[in-house]
Amino acid sequence: MLNKERDGRRLGALFGQAIGDALGVHDEFKSAKLIASEERDLLSYVATTERNEDWKAGAWSDDTEQALCILGAYARDGGLAPRTLAAFFKRWLLEDGRGCGNHTNLVLNHPQFLKDPIGVSHAGWDESDRWAAPNGAVMRVSAVGILRPWDLNWTERAAILSAQVTHYDPRCVASTVAVAIAIACLIQGMSIPKAIEEARRRAGSYHHEAVKFMGMSLEELKLDEGLDDPKAKRKPIGYTYKCLGAGFYALRKFNELPDQDKGSEPHPFGEVLEEILAAGGDVDTNGAVAGALMGAALGVQNFPPDLIHGLHHSSRLVEHFRVVLNKEIAEGIAPVPEQEAVEK
Repeated sequence: MLNKERDGRRLGALFGQAIGDALGVHDEFKSAKLIASEERDLLSYVATTERNEDWKAGAWSDDTEQALCILGAYARDGGLAPRTLAAFFKRWLLEDGRGCGNHTNLVLNHPQFLKDPIGVSHAGWDESDRWAAPNGAVMRVSAVGILRPWDLNWTERAAILSAQVTHYDPRCVASTVAVAIAIACLIQGMSIPKAIEEARRRAGSYHHEAVKFMGMSLEELKLDEGLDDPKAKRKPIGYTYKCLGAGFYALRKFNELPDQDKGSEPHPFGEVLEEILAAGGDVDTNGAVAGALMGAALGVQNFPPDLIHGLHHSSRLVEHFRVVLNKEIAEGIAPVPEQEAVEK
């Protein structure tokens, strides 16, 4: 059974992910200082400029491609299964694979990955002395948040699975749970403060530091840490908690701005997203998570039209979402609107 308001927020999370990703990909791995020195309007420049001959204006990166893999795996099975999800990630890697992170690439290329993805992921984490906690799982988890937003316990379990297929570290798990739960709550119609509260409660049970990072400012997060230091050998900009913190900073800031659903100028979505992009670091990933969270609160019908029109393949997002809806209708997965109730 369709629910127009709820499904507008579901599609809003997906479009927000893709827009933040596409706008950020041009400035990936740049420092805030370097981005500021270019003296340009980030949003209008990126939406009309090709990164290179293979990356058209408005094209998103691996962050959103892997989110679409999650939607594809769900549509195939009517749920999320580790081997199906692994098969979709592996096929994407072989057919495209642009932008795939080092950690994800190592896991996906393991000879036993398709047979036992979570076992391979766990072994890889052990081999890193349980140090590796990159943002490759949280960057795509918006797709989990939109799948069954009326069932938070299912969302939590699916977020864990979607992380552990490639990123076993509990910090990665906590990050994915926080973002997926917040998106699901917002799609239900919860207020932003209540959605954040629920996300904190659930994420904190997987790793205690998650809650701290969810409340940090951009200055505290240091999203471009090490990029202006030529002596820094290991630049921690891809740390999962930096991305987590950026997303929830954006959501809190978005909540403070007026006229979130009224097409004001500057539009709050674009205003906050530009602040995230200007902070530098792993810009496309930070933008993807921030965009997804704000998009779930806003609903696609309230997006700035120029940002939607600037996406290179926006029809693919709609097509993937339509397949998910058709699966829900065919199998009776979604509750009827009259049965849905949530504390606002």
